[in-house]
Amino acid sequence: MTRQSVVEFRTHTEDDREGIINFLFSIRDELYFSERSVAEHIVSQLFTHGGAIVGEVNGEIAALSGYFLGEPSHHFANKEVGFVYVAGIARPYRGTAAFRTGFRFTVETFQSWGLREIRLHALAQDIRLNSLYSSFAQPIRKEENGRGLPCVLYGNTLEAVMHILTEREKRRHAYNITPVHRPVASRPHGV
Repeated sequence: MTRQSVVEFRTHTEDDREGIINFLFSIRDELYFSERSVAEHIVSQLFTHGGAIVGEVNGEIAALSGYFLGEPSHHFANKEVGFVYVAGIARPYRGTAAFRTGFRFTVETFQSWGLREIRLHALAQDIRLNSLYSSFAQPIRKEENGRGLPCVLYGNTLEAVMHILTEREKRRHAYNITPVHRPVASRPHGV
């Protein structure tokens, strides 16, 4: 079994809070913060206004897509939008199918909740992430994140993103993995 075949994705539960904080803190250099309190604040905001898709390996978080339902700049009123605020993959799983599997799971989950659009938030200085996001969506605007760092906001319809993902999968060579797709969870309570 390869490392690629063991990342399984699901929506978060309240029990995941500490694990998500620990995961974000473990990749803090890439997210440009140094204090654990920043990870705690991010997770508090995610759990208040959205949630997280977690990718696990043997019960440990190895990937994360933290989202809001609605955009912060619209005070979360536009609930048809899934806003990916923070995302990351542990180093051993980068360059594997973990991103594709997790991103597809996130898009499918948003669609199952009746959302219509996705927003992807990337730090302006993160060239790799901006390149990746621009392959799925168009830049909408430049803005600052909650810590005052310059970011680029990308957006597209979920339908268009699924089309892009499907077309890429058709062209892709066979991999030595079988992505694990768990049933999509219900929409978070109160949203």
